[in-house]
Parts: sequence; C-alpha cells; structure tokens
Amino acid sequence: MLVQTNSLLARTIQFFQKRKDKIGGIYNHAAMFQVEGDKIYVIEAIQTGIQKTNFTDEYLNKKRYVNIIGLSPLFDTTGWDFVETMKPYINTTKYDFFDLIVEQSIRFITGKWLFSKTIHTKHFICGEFCAYIYYLLKNSLFSNVYEIAPLDLEERSDFSHYPVKN
Repeated sequence: MLVQTNSLLARTIQFFQKRKDKIGGIYNHAAMFQVEGDKIYVIEAIQTGIQKTNFTDEYLNKKRYVNIIGLSPLFDTTGWDFVETMKPYINTTKYDFFDLIVEQSIRFITGKWLFSKTIHTKHFICGEFCAYIYYLLKNSLFSNVYEIAPLDLEERSDFSHYPVKN
C-alpha cells in the first residue's frame, strides 16, 4: 500500500518526490498487508524499525491518513510466502534515517543515486523494505532495492492500483 499523510515529515518527503512526479509524489509511505483470519495488519518500516501494525486501528480509524491506495501485483505470486519472508525483520530491523534524510533527498534533487549500490539488510526505509521482500521472492523484480522510495512503487507498471481510503 501507499499512504499520503500531512505531517511535517510527510510533506518533506512529498516535496522531494514531487520534483520527479507531481502525482505519484504525494505518497510518503509504503507498507505491505498481512491478513490473519479476520484481521488485517501492515508490515512497515517506521521510525521504530520494521513493525507489525493493526491496519484498522492505525490506518482506517485515524484522520491523519489522507489517502491510501493498495498495490496488487500483475504477475503470479502463487507459492510466495510473504509472511514468512517478512517475519525475521519484524522488531529486529532498524529504520534507515540517513537514507531517508540524506540519500533520498540528494537522489530526488540530482536525479541520480550517488551512494552505495549494495543491498543492506540491517536497516530500511519503507519503500526499500517492500522492494526487498519482493526481491527475496523474485530477485528480477527489483535490482535497485537500495534506492526505492514510495514514488518508485507508485510508478511501477507491474502493479495495479486500487483505492483503500481517500
């Protein structure tokens, strides 16, 4: 899913992303859904690291989320175990503040990725974590995991978009 909020940090992320794409740049956060019985959770990279969050409590019942869209793969994911792939990172992996504040900002200003092109697994920003999970399941999908921001997920032609909250 991609999320648009109006916090200061969200508006800052949107400011830099809109330099590349005025429409797709409105989404400042990315996360992945997990369904357990009748509950929907979100696995996401947030300031406290990779966390599992109750979707209804956190996203649907709070007014700060202006717009949420779901992304659905247009390719076969039969046999993919997203939950087991994400599990080792929940509550153990840190948030990458340097990437968010410095690396992504410079990328959107210059239009180029000027930093390490190595996939790291000790810390992520939200878009990178989503891309990394897809990379683990189908490594040809995202070769540039290290630089993925919400805008990059929004622009992908291999996902359809559907409204969740607006």
